Amino acid sequence: MGELSLREQGDAGQFILSGKLTRNTVMSLVGELAGLWQHKAPCLDLAELTATDTAGLAWLVSVVADAKQRQVELKLENPPQSLLKLAKISDVESLLPLQ
Repeated sequence: MGELSLREQGDAGQFILSGKLTRNTVMSLVGELAGLWQHKAPCLDLAELTATDTAGLAWLVSVVADAKQRQVELKLENPPQSLLKLAKISDVESLLPLQ
């Protein structure tokens, strides 16, 4: 599972992000978020992420900001420990709606 993918689970606004969320993969998600914005309170499950770097973290912060601008209540669930540590070190954990 080296590549990054975003898939919808069911029709209740549950999405799963899996693979490596890194500078080499984040651009593959351009244009993939349209389904996310069709829900008022989508949930992005991060449990299947295998790697994250600062570019991936910046992408997540950007998605959260985009959700706020669209008045969408995005939730992030099951973040890997590596992502939590990176968010804390980068001092952006308060910007992420983690569940």
